[in-house]
Amino acid sequence: MCARSGWRCSPVRIYPSGYFNVYADAARQDDIDAALHIGDYIYEYESTGYACGNAEALGRVSEPRELLLRLEDYRRRYAQYRTDPDL
Repeated sequence: MCARSGWRCSPVRIYPSGYFNVYADAARQDDIDAALHIGDYIYEYESTGYACGNAEALGRVSEPRELLLRLEDYRRRYAQYRTDPDL
C-alpha cells in the first residue's frame, strides 16, 4: 500500500505466491476514498512458472497447470483467483 491521503494504490499480486489479505485490510480502513490497482490481475504462466516456489505448500497451485492459451484457460484462472475471499 502506498499513500498518505484518502486513496491507496496496490501493486501486483499473484495467486500462487500467497494471499490477498492486504485487500481485506484495506477494505476495513475507513479513511480510504479510492483505490488504484497497478499491475496485472491474472498471469498466463504454467503452474511451475513464476512465483510457484511455495504454491504447493500453500495449496495455491495455479489452474489450469499449463500455459494459458485459450479463452477457457483464462476463465479458469480468473475463477481460481476469485476463490480467495479477500479479493
